[in-house]
Amino acid sequence: MEFNKPATLNVTGDLANNFENFREEVQIYLIATETEKKSREVQVARLKNLLGPDGLRLYNTLTSGSKDKETVNSILDVLEKHCKPKQNLTMDLFKLLSRKQLSDETFENFYADLRRLIKPCDFEEQEEKIMKALVVLGIHSREMQEKLLREDASLEKMINFCKSVELSQRNMEIIRRANGNSVDIDAIGQAPPPTTTDKSTNPRFTEKSNRILPQHPYSKNKCFRCGKEHTGICPALGKICNYCSKPNHFSNVCRLKHSRKANEVSCLENHNNDVKNITDESEHKINSLYIVNSLG
Repeated sequence: MEFNKPATLNVTGDLANNFENFREEVQIYLIATETEKKSREVQVARLKNLLGPDGLRLYNTLTSGSKDKETVNSILDVLEKHCKPKQNLTMDLFKLLSRKQLSDETFENFYADLRRLIKPCDFEEQEEKIMKALVVLGIHSREMQEKLLREDASLEKMINFCKSVELSQRNMEIIRRANGNSVDIDAIGQAPPPTTTDKSTNPRFTEKSNRILPQHPYSKNKCFRCGKEHTGICPALGKICNYCSKPNHFSNVCRLKHSRKANEVSCLENHNNDVKNITDESEHKINSLYIVNSLG
């Protein structure tokens, strides 16, 4: 049976984190391949092979003398002492407390990094309580932060909530982009619009078709819930519209509000046209009466 070999030890960058990951992956691999059932020499040879050229070179520079009594654990302990020197608790706490979610960073990545940073701080029984506070204080979305502060939920519920909201936002963004790029089916097969704006030479040009209706306050480049361009969680999520009292959008992009405005504009123009027609008819009758009186 084939097993995935761990990556070789990376001796550059964050040595402590690199070694921690390497040791964990190697131990899993040695158990999966039943290496512990082999002789000590085979176990040591297999570990040195997994170290890679750079890792093996580093180990050789850290040891001297006879290596007849080498074991897997002794080799890993030598490397750990070099890669993970005595910890500075103050700096570990500083890194942990300074960690904030970036605007374009997923919550899952942010939470995983918090888990990594909190390990060396050794909070033990208080770790879950402290982690809850770090999530609330470090999360990028102010709206999600406000919701997390409303109730004292467990850490597991907080994590599930943040992940579900983020997934919902990503799905809504996919749908919004798909709708923005969709073809207007009603427009297929219709005659193209007139290319001239001269009313006298274009019979299709009417006063009604020239009407300028209110522009919708957002475009396909803007969020249809809040009307602004943003990344991450929409600020309208969970809010109630002041116009229609429905959730998850602001009144400035309320479809009901703007459809009513369009109807009001249409009614007003129809009324003005009626008044104009009556006025024109009245003027025609007055002119006719004047001509008749003049002839008499």
